[in-house]
Amino acid sequence: MKHCIQWPLTRRCLNLTDGFPASTAAIAVPDPDGARIGSGAATLHAVAALARHLAAQASKEEIGEFLSEAANGGSGDESAIAAAAGFMAKKHVLLLHAGGDSKRVPWANPMGKAFLPLPYLAGDNPDGPVPLLFDHILAISSSAWQAFNNQGGIFIMTGDVLPCFDASNLYLPDNAACIVTVPTTLDVAANHGVVVASKDGGIDQETYSLRLVDDILQKPTVSELVEGRAILDDGRALLDTGIIAARGLVGRRHMCSLPETTACDIAATAIILSTKISSGVSIGEDSLVYDSVLRGRIRIGSQCIVVAVNISEFHGYNPPILNGSTCFTLPDRHCLWEVPLVNSAGRVLLYCGLHDNPKVSIKRDGTFCGEPWINVLEDLRIQDSDLWDSTSQDKCLWTAKLFPVMSLPEMLNVGMWLMGSACDADGKIASLWRKSQRISLEELHHAIDYRQLCTESSKHQADLAADIAKACMNYGLLRRNLFQLCEEMLQKDTRLAVYEELLPFFPSHRDQYPGVLPQSREYQVKMDLLRASGDLSTACVVEEKVWASIASETASAIKYGSKEPSSGNMSSNHGNLHPRKAVVELPVRVDFVGGWSDTPPWRLERPGCVLNMAISLQGSLPVGAMIETTEDHLGVRIEDDAGKARPPSPAESCESVPPSRQHLDIQHQEACRISKIGREALMNGELDELGGMLLEAWRLHQELDPFCSNRLVDELFAFADPYCCGYKLVGTGGGGFALLLAKNAICAKELRRALEESTTFDVKVYDWNIALPR
Repeated sequence: MKHCIQWPLTRRCLNLTDGFPASTAAIAVPDPDGARIGSGAATLHAVAALARHLAAQASKEEIGEFLSEAANGGSGDESAIAAAAGFMAKKHVLLLHAGGDSKRVPWANPMGKAFLPLPYLAGDNPDGPVPLLFDHILAISSSAWQAFNNQGGIFIMTGDVLPCFDASNLYLPDNAACIVTVPTTLDVAANHGVVVASKDGGIDQETYSLRLVDDILQKPTVSELVEGRAILDDGRALLDTGIIAARGLVGRRHMCSLPETTACDIAATAIILSTKISSGVSIGEDSLVYDSVLRGRIRIGSQCIVVAVNISEFHGYNPPILNGSTCFTLPDRHCLWEVPLVNSAGRVLLYCGLHDNPKVSIKRDGTFCGEPWINVLEDLRIQDSDLWDSTSQDKCLWTAKLFPVMSLPEMLNVGMWLMGSACDADGKIASLWRKSQRISLEELHHAIDYRQLCTESSKHQADLAADIAKACMNYGLLRRNLFQLCEEMLQKDTRLAVYEELLPFFPSHRDQYPGVLPQSREYQVKMDLLRASGDLSTACVVEEKVWASIASETASAIKYGSKEPSSGNMSSNHGNLHPRKAVVELPVRVDFVGGWSDTPPWRLERPGCVLNMAISLQGSLPVGAMIETTEDHLGVRIEDDAGKARPPSPAESCESVPPSRQHLDIQHQEACRISKIGREALMNGELDELGGMLLEAWRLHQELDPFCSNRLVDELFAFADPYCCGYKLVGTGGGGFALLLAKNAICAKELRRALEESTTFDVKVYDWNIALPR
């Protein structure tokens, strides 16, 4: 599966380029020669490949340092091994087993289980790539680095499991390897691996227990759990999560195109990802359709899974085999997927029941499309010799030569016959099926053209991005993330032609929506397109217009309150310029969650949620500006309170902002969620709940920026904790003010007095009031 794994990994790493430091390496290591060598051997093989990769990237000084240390006590081979081990000793390694061929979920084999779509926490970025299981695993594991402290180590996870836990609380023993487990009920444990922990010794803490491993049981029965002493005192067992960690000195509705008509019946609970759907398509409840093109009269039942299927040739085709409707029907609770074959041997359409287990044989009541094999053979009037070559072969779905390689319309008709959604009264379909070249799931695993599969998927994603961008320009208000769509189109060979088609919409597009589309948004979209097409010089010119428009729009949105001298001082009979002064005073905003800014144009395409309030301090509005014309000064003079005005240039402000990190999207979306909950609590007067949201927001800010706090702030919050239900520094990354929410009025007075009398904290407690609009 080298190409299958390497391509999605490369693509995800390209999407995460901004979030990966330059020192981070990501490689895919297939089992040698396509053989299955087991997880243990695969781990050693991958670590060896990583050592070779890092050694090739290392400087001569680094290699020389480790070689000199290793050469002090051993032969040449031993020295080389010791040098490699020393070089790896300070590295933090995440090793993810992508898994081999899956017999339980064969439809996931072409893409790999680790790269299955999992669109959780993705609603705020519908124009970005569909989140995969790999992305979520990477996000969860990124918090585990703190458990290694300053030691090197390896963190091993499996690509078919999403362990939902807070890895930042993980504890690892020094100079040891450990298995991460979680207690679970016996019915769940019976279908997975179970770890038997030693009853003697060990460490028991409030948040974790650390014990030696006595045994590991695979899918044990209840009696085996009892005999193996695997049941805990509370009646549960320790589930093997597949996570192994070692450190120290050990043996070492994202992007979719839906029709413009009402001629589609798509259930509200259906999940459509990276798919183009035309009119006439029906999709049932709780079905998943991913990376596909569905065109024509197609009926997808409920609880179905459709992956990488392109049914476009079927549109307008009248197959001579079936007498009657040309509608393709996928029954309820079925899986449908399509893959290209190596050596240009064509394509094959595959299908099975959602709950079929391809490993279960006929003798053990195995099923195909939800029906026992005995009934399937009888209903289709075929013999087991049509499916299996010999009596010694294990007769199950995995080895059955079921799937014909033929034209798409013929495969669709044969598929409906095999799945039981079409009749074959005259036997023509059965005859066509028997004469065809057929393939089994077992043979298919070694016959998939992974390179072609990945190329087609990449082109499909780019085509969708281009279509959505065109629709946004033609019919929308430019509210989609055009920059993200351009990133997706970078994989399209004809992308320059797409950009040339989109750019002429400017500046006429804004004329269609006067008073609705901000000029800054128009310029920003044009800048995104110019950058994506490679015209950086013109993009820089347009960028200046973006900032100028933002300044103009922001200024026009502010309602000024001014204090001016009497009119007699502002006029002149001689028309000369006389002194004139205007003063603007504004409240200060303190945020509960999410920061302060909703500055355009980002809020138009990356909407979020913040919770803040405008207040006055010490009875006055603290934010102010004054502009004054005088007779004795020419030009413009700018002064601030400290006399140290230094407005940053655009280049400086861009360089000082760190690049965006896509792997932090989950934290950003979590901040939006907290903001919404906090708003409800504030509106309902539930201050205790609001305080909890403050604490959660402060924890989230520290995850986003570990340097937003310091020792003084930590000591201040620890001092205030007995009096407060919540606290945080204002601003997204921590500002110059701390917001302390007392439990009640008495606690507020006691905290104020304690802070004023304290000799430890040099802080000032401000009187404040909510600033109401004038």
